[in-house]
Amino acid sequence: MPRRGIFVADRPNLVRVSPERQMESAESTFGTESDRDVRVIRETEQIPASEDLAEALGIPEGELITHVITRASEDGRPISISDTYHPVEVTDISGAAHLEEILADQLPTSSHAEWLRTAHGEIVKTVHQRFLADDGRIIMVSDVSYPRDRYDRYVFRMNLK
Repeated sequence: MPRRGIFVADRPNLVRVSPERQMESAESTFGTESDRDVRVIRETEQIPASEDLAEALGIPEGELITHVITRASEDGRPISISDTYHPVEVTDISGAAHLEEILADQLPTSSHAEWLRTAHGEIVKTVHQRFLADDGRIIMVSDVSYPRDRYDRYVFRMNLK
């Protein structure tokens, strides 16, 4: 920008590796990425399943499901927010045999934009996750947002046998 000077940002050379990161806590994942003060806050509530969530989880609309909001910050700077939904009887991903992730650059939901402090119209990196049981049943879905410059690369590993 003319007459604005030069701005230099501290940009980490981080790589997000999946699915390994799903096998550890957010505290551990973000803690190994940084020597700064990492804070993870979780809010858990039971809510009635919307039409879309009920369809995805194969349950009746309105049935109670668990909603977990996970917010992570590094030295007070927001670095991640996720909304995770699963049936009440599912407590973790130990019943998952498969993980699907869809990575996109898109506008964040209003709650994600508020946490990440993104400017109106600013794009973030999003990851939509589906955890599936052996029979193909979806046991958990999660939508994660990161500041667009958080990671240099995203790596996805999978078993082919």
